Amino acid sequence: MMTEVDPATMFKSVAAYLSWDHDRLDALLDTVRSRVYNAEWPAARRDYDEFARGLKRHIRLEEDILFPIVERVAPKGHTLAMRDEHTRIRGVLGTLHDAVRSGNEAAFRSALAVLLSVLRGHNEKEEDVLYPADQSLPETERAALLRRLRSE
Repeated sequence: MMTEVDPATMFKSVAAYLSWDHDRLDALLDTVRSRVYNAEWPAARRDYDEFARGLKRHIRLEEDILFPIVERVAPKGHTLAMRDEHTRIRGVLGTLHDAVRSGNEAAFRSALAVLLSVLRGHNEKEEDVLYPADQSLPETERAALLRRLRSE
């Protein structure tokens, strides 16, 4: 009998784990988009809820756990910009939620365009600038950080 492996336990760096989570969330959002465009509203609502929970968790992990550590080794301006974008992302999530709940495809498309425009650049900046900062931490601290991110 084969046991299922949690992919989150396979990562050796914060960058790899959080980049994987970006990809996972992008795939969930693609599923939601497909469900909405095919008027599969019950499935769209279920999948949207999973996406929104996952994205809110991802943001919380960054703001509460990662950013304070990164701010010790990188300019604080980077994390301030990311926090501002997180605020914008949270606002768009509310608009998307309302559109999915009401079955309003036009409102969903409009809010999705805003979300995607923010996320594209946002994720790139995190992956290129912030996430690699974990490499400047001592190995034991980096490993503890990764364990904490995965467990929260």
